[in-house]
Amino acid sequence: MPTTTSPEKRLLQHPVALFVHLVLLGIVLLFGGLVVAYLSGMQTPGWEDFRLPRSFWLSSLMVVIISWYLRKTIAAFEMESGKLLVQRLLAASFFSLVFIISQWTGWKDLQAQGITLADTPAAGYVYVISGLHALHVGVGIVLLVVAIRRAWKYVADPATALFFFTDNNRKMRLRLLAHYWHTIDYLWLFLFLAFLYRHA
Repeated sequence: MPTTTSPEKRLLQHPVALFVHLVLLGIVLLFGGLVVAYLSGMQTPGWEDFRLPRSFWLSSLMVVIISWYLRKTIAAFEMESGKLLVQRLLAASFFSLVFIISQWTGWKDLQAQGITLADTPAAGYVYVISGLHALHVGVGIVLLVVAIRRAWKYVADPATALFFFTDNNRKMRLRLLAHYWHTIDYLWLFLFLAFLYRHA
């Protein structure tokens, strides 16, 4: 009797999907190592204590909203609603930009407190880890823009929309895009909690 494979398992079995998941695993391990080094260095002489910028709380809210919209984007694809698909991708892009702006505001707030990248080991870790994460968010924004352009191109015409929504490869790309963003979003929540543990 043949067994049916779930969409998630089929996705993981695809070579491109496997590569993307390996890359995501590498990203998680990279940040995990940085956080371990950050937390283990708290007893180092000169490890100055300071409060996290309030805008980092806004950043945390933004990643939750981004992940929510990307889940809704998958649902829009499955409903074959081109309008909803584009709208939700645009919304995710907008909140991604708000995330970057809130991070930038946070760095400016730290500088206003006199806390710079070279000031203390703690400040250095916060700048480097949050900056490296923002770089990955930037990559995600580029991927969102590419997805919006492709969707906009095909869903405008009913004929091309039919091929668009029945193409399993496009659905796979959209799922991989969502997986990337979910990983980056949840990663920020983990980083924020690590920062908050020391700089509440």
